[in-house]
Amino acid sequence: MPLAEEFQPLIHFISLCLKSFPTFAPMKNYWTFIICCILIWSCETDVDVNDDWKDITVTFGVLSKNDSTHYIKINKAFLGKADAYVMAQISDSSQYQNISATIEEIKNGTTQRSWSLKDTLITDKEEGTFYYPEQTVYYFYADNLDGDASYQLTISIPGKEETVSANTELIDNFALLGGFIFQSPVDIGFYNKGTVEYTDPVFEWGAQKDGKRYQPTLVFKYVEMYLDTTADTLTFEWYMPPQKAGNILGVGSMEQEIKGEEFYQQIAANIKPIAESPNVKWRKFIDLRMYLTIAADELNTYIEVNEPATGLIQEKPEYTNIENGIGIFSSRIKVYSKFNKEMNSDSDNELYSGKYTSDLGFCDPNPNHDYFCGN
Repeated sequence: MPLAEEFQPLIHFISLCLKSFPTFAPMKNYWTFIICCILIWSCETDVDVNDDWKDITVTFGVLSKNDSTHYIKINKAFLGKADAYVMAQISDSSQYQNISATIEEIKNGTTQRSWSLKDTLITDKEEGTFYYPEQTVYYFYADNLDGDASYQLTISIPGKEETVSANTELIDNFALLGGFIFQSPVDIGFYNKGTVEYTDPVFEWGAQKDGKRYQPTLVFKYVEMYLDTTADTLTFEWYMPPQKAGNILGVGSMEQEIKGEEFYQQIAANIKPIAESPNVKWRKFIDLRMYLTIAADELNTYIEVNEPATGLIQEKPEYTNIENGIGIFSSRIKVYSKFNKEMNSDSDNELYSGKYTSDLGFCDPNPNHDYFCGN
């Protein structure tokens, strides 16, 4: 802690003392008065940094019409005199027992359906600050959530007077535009051999009602053939910068330019050179696909508030839409382009022999091709 912060309470206490000191008193009495203030302050040696404990419910839930099983995480904030990192590794510090939670589907002011959440134990949580690999989460099953309804979460905690609650609209399915490139079976191009230039295809989509944040992602699929004649089909995903709609009315359209040169750089960054892959004989490109992950307005706000601060002002406001708790209850949806795309011949050849990817071992299974994979 900086020295100024450490002594801030003392400085504040002295200033309060001085407000009661007569301004016309002799200087020697002035310093005597300050010393007395310090002595009085020093008598208080026990400081308890822990406030009185309060049951604060922490809830995270994001519904999607695409899903059939919907998960809600419900925990409690913890406070104690032990090391916080040690307490975080103990499940009892943040897990509730015997809670009751429901989801109601509300349409035109009337409850259409309701579900009681069940608990289940996940056993594959990755290592982190909080206890692992087992954690309790809550879920309900519904493969036909209504895009025109809202969903009300209600949580009752034993011994807690207030009911924890939240409400969210759903983002409904919609037709992904994708432009001519991703809505037609034509091959996509990232390189033009004639002009010796990279080309930048454009991915387009229409705004969706209740959607605020749009995350475009390109999926690159390929095959690795191994020396023992076995093979694996693999993918990597290129996450492009998220875009935000000006409104949530579903009006307007957006687009993402896919930089050709950056496309090959991404391939090189995600796949090891063939010389560093001793069991790999060769690789073959299969296809590309675009998808959008669309977040509702509340989820977008929660993400924005929790993003790292980049400006001079480091402190950010807290955001939650949970009544009598903290966290987020919102919705999102994932939508794929209509066609999986192959690349045109110029773009294939750039993958085989270009400056970014020539050492990755990509080739063509056609024996008449200049970059034939061989036997």
